[in-house]
Amino acid sequence: TLAFKRGEALGLVGDNGAGKSTLINILSGVHRADKGEIKVEGREVSIATPRDAMDLGIETIYQYNSMVPTMSIARNLF
Repeated sequence: TLAFKRGEALGLVGDNGAGKSTLINILSGVHRADKGEIKVEGREVSIATPRDAMDLGIETIYQYNSMVPTMSIARNLF
């Protein structure tokens, strides 16, 4: 069981192969879960698409290791 509070920004850490990417992809609507349930504010929801996730207030920021060469380091970070 995982519980998140509205407005929290969270990071997910774990060993390789632990299922971090799978969990994020399910919560963000990229993949469908084989089993289990997702509840938002106590009610079970179905997240079939990224739009469904966004409508529920779930958004994902993916990590990319690239920089825009014409921007400063600070600008690339923020």
